[in-house]
Amino acid sequence: MKIFVCLFFFAVIATTWVVSNGLKEKWRKFPAQCANETKISEESLDKVINPGPTDDVTLKAYTLCLFKKMEIVGEDGTFNKENFKNMLLDNGVSGEDAERLVKKCSVKKDRPEETAYDGFVCWSKNGTVV
Repeated sequence: MKIFVCLFFFAVIATTWVVSNGLKEKWRKFPAQCANETKISEESLDKVINPGPTDDVTLKAYTLCLFKKMEIVGEDGTFNKENFKNMLLDNGVSGEDAERLVKKCSVKKDRPEETAYDGFVCWSKNGTVV
């Protein structure tokens, strides 16, 4: 059951963002696709509800998978700041807060998985998660 809650959590975030981009149907598939691709466990997905520092490589790979499919993070782990900002704006974050979150949360790390996961943690701790 918890796995469905976590998948739903990411699906809500994604669906809200892509409605204006015309990708709603395609994006609904991303959480399940990434869960399948990364073979993430229910235990790992539970950490999505209250994200924080972790050594869980599967959770980080899952987050990277989602962010890549959303075109928020590129293959090399670099944030697409414009897409990240647009996602935040589409999720009801004010322009000023979106700018602040993009600046604070789009820090490139040594590994793409670290970049995506740390960006997600930063966003969830400092901003609004739908």
